[in-house]
Amino acid sequence: MGKLITTAITSLDGYVADTDGKFDWSVPDEEVHVFVNDLERPIGTYLYGRRMYEVMRFWETAHSLADQLAFVLDYAAVWQAADKIVYSRTLDAVSTARTRMNREFDPDAVRRLKEDTDQDLSVSGPDLAEHAIRAGWSTCAIAQAGERSDRSAAGAFTSRRPAAPSRTGGRRPAARSSVPVPGWSRSELRRPLR
Repeated sequence: MGKLITTAITSLDGYVADTDGKFDWSVPDEEVHVFVNDLERPIGTYLYGRRMYEVMRFWETAHSLADQLAFVLDYAAVWQAADKIVYSRTLDAVSTARTRMNREFDPDAVRRLKEDTDQDLSVSGPDLAEHAIRAGWSTCAIAQAGERSDRSAAGAFTSRRPAAPSRTGGRRPAARSSVPVPGWSRSELRRPLR
């Protein structure tokens, strides 16, 4: 039986996007990227909501772009080798290989898929992760503690790495229309030890 895993790169206070819905402030460095590559290598199926799928489909053609670094090409190969299920009521069609679409998230169907496979499944995106958490599944999460949003309290997550400077000229994720990772407390967001 495979494991059901949830991963997220977040701000220090648990946001996965800024007020514009972007997350370019959280681009992982090589060390984090390699860590995520190794973490996701055993994944056989990615479960995505529409928005996360639209972001992740970049990896379908990432290998064809010039001057890609080895760890980026490695992740592209990891992603392309896995099946994908996209849950969306609004997406007309999927555009990547090994991908199918379902209109509704069915916890029982995912539970059966988990029981019938030896490979791990990954729930990606905060909205879909919320469905999985509400269904009572065990999940784990990874947080890259980089920046705090304007909403941060004094006690934020800690990381074994120092906070990285902003890659967007100082723009920090803001709280007003950012999406917090639902259902996770600070104590549940941690980077597993190597």
